[in-house]
Amino acid sequence: MMIQGDLFATIEQEERTRRRIADHMRSLRISWPEWNGPEVGMDASVNECIVFSLTKGREGYYYMAPIRLVGRDEDVFIAEINYGEEAPRHCREQNGERLRLEIWQVWAPWSELFRRRAEISGRMT
Repeated sequence: MMIQGDLFATIEQEERTRRRIADHMRSLRISWPEWNGPEVGMDASVNECIVFSLTKGREGYYYMAPIRLVGRDEDVFIAEINYGEEAPRHCREQNGERLRLEIWQVWAPWSELFRRRAEISGRMT
């Protein structure tokens, strides 16, 4: 009987994961319809506060960090942080750090969203 219970729990977990991915992708398309990501080679942002750093071997705070997607295995991405040299020192220290991200932990690049918002605001004044 325990095997059957484990099987149902696994199936239920897989269904929850499929729904979470579908909901995330729907939100991403509504919020940023012209972005065709996430795909390897694209710039993106971290969409969750606490994620796993492959570089440090532990979880850490990376919310909204600018990243480049450098690898993918199904719905898991490897991302490299890239704040650039103009960022504050405490941010630049994370440059090159690699993160393991589930697809729902990846969002369109925030810096691009902010830049576009500023352009639109400038046109409206």
